[in-house]
Amino acid sequence: MSIMLFNPTNEDFADMMFGGRGLPLAAGQKMKVEDAAGKHLLNAYTTRGLCILDFGDDENIIAEQGCARNLAFKKRHVSQHNQSNIARRQQGLPYRLPGTQAKQYAEELDLVLEEPYAPKGGGEGEMKIAALEATVASLSKMMEMMMSKMLVEDTTEGKDAVLQKIADKGARKK
Repeated sequence: MSIMLFNPTNEDFADMMFGGRGLPLAAGQKMKVEDAAGKHLLNAYTTRGLCILDFGDDENIIAEQGCARNLAFKKRHVSQHNQSNIARRQQGLPYRLPGTQAKQYAEELDLVLEEPYAPKGGGEGEMKIAALEATVASLSKMMEMMMSKMLVEDTTEGKDAVLQKIADKGARKK
């Protein structure tokens, strides 16, 4: 006996395997396989939209059911990625980048992917970094001026005495 498999979806099932053999099935194609192979592939790919065609079945109804399962699979794939990243954010874990399939499904269905690395507000992060760099530059200039002033005042004492004075002044301020 054999089983007629049908892929009514818009995606190719290129990675289907049974018994070490690849059994790719392109979008909209049919393929006749052995019973064991057909049952195995149906167990693995029914949720993605793979269908079985029996003699006398209405192909349009079977195709609608397969496409509906495929749509639900794609939505579930994107929402599971988003939920995983939300949970990781709450636990303080690093974000998981979306895979190529999740990106394709989100783009196809016009769904939003959780994108933690995208700056929100149009570049506020860059403004904060620039402000921090300016602060560091001004602090380093002030430190240079302070060190040069202390060295000029204490040229007779030497470098070790100047460093000790700096340490003493810092201890007194606390």
